[in-house]
Amino acid sequence: MSTNQWDQYADLVDERIGDGGDALHTKYIDPLILTHAGDTTGKTVVDLGCGNGYLYNKLPSPGSYIGIDYSAQLLEKAKNRTKVLPSTFFMLSDITKPLALKPGVADVVICNMVVQYLPSLGGLVSNVVTLLASGGTAIVVLDHPGHALFMRAQELVGKTNSKFITSASYFSEGLREKHSLWGKAKLTYYHRTVAAYVNAFSGSLRLDQMQEVSEDGEMPRILGLIWRKP
Repeated sequence: MSTNQWDQYADLVDERIGDGGDALHTKYIDPLILTHAGDTTGKTVVDLGCGNGYLYNKLPSPGSYIGIDYSAQLLEKAKNRTKVLPSTFFMLSDITKPLALKPGVADVVICNMVVQYLPSLGGLVSNVVTLLASGGTAIVVLDHPGHALFMRAQELVGKTNSKFITSASYFSEGLREKHSLWGKAKLTYYHRTVAAYVNAFSGSLRLDQMQEVSEDGEMPRILGLIWRKP
């Protein structure tokens, strides 16, 4: 996981996300998450890659909220920004490694705009499967891989773009760079096809829904994968 880049940009992320999220989150990402999380009253929610913890305040009265992130700087932001309650717990940990949590503890697991920054998916998937109780829901939201594809298509006909530093085929997976975080940062991320994400989770979980979100009605922007544990 690219830890240092999130510590480096923690102040920027916290400033722009704040208590309620920026425009992309509030308009497109959060409604998707909250719709599929449903009524979390009395339930245990595990937020893998919780960032500054803004999502906690949007969840309907969770019985327990566990926020996990690999950025110490972002976790400090989360602790300062989130109500400190006995049911709120933050953990500094690599979400691709085994987590010191009880198996089956979670009714809902959320991966909010984090999986595209992980070098591999196996460890994360294992954690999601282990943490989810039977019948639980996993909500995986990420930058739509087709977002880069759309830009690549434009590039192939001679129209360059300033967002994606690494130029490559949609089917060429691996480490890439982009300008991100409101145009103020250069981030590394891992490009994968939609099929790669679906196949990574489908061995142990059932795909309940796939949602594709666009900001302009043309270019895919956000991909949501909703999983159920049998």
